[in-house]
Amino acid sequence: MDRESVPEEIDIAQGLADTLAMLLHKSRTNSVDVRLEVAADLPRVFGFGSEINQVWEKLVDNAIDAAGRSGHVTGRRDVRAAITVCRAM
Repeated sequence: MDRESVPEEIDIAQGLADTLAMLLHKSRTNSVDVRLEVAADLPRVFGFGSEINQVWEKLVDNAIDAAGRSGHVTGRRDVRAAITVCRAM
């Protein structure tokens, strides 16, 4: 059986941190400040890590594009997830 077809325990905070690290060059190139605010006691969830990380990657990548030069993107995760984009005017 394909390992990817079995849900695993996922560390959402680590997945978000990895996504931000992957997009760090793009954010710096566009002068976009990207921050991650995650609750310290965030529980793990069961799911498909690679698929969830693809969602984070698309959300943050689009947020960087939407923020424009010198904008701000904040990823928050506590009871619910949120990506906040502040466009510099």
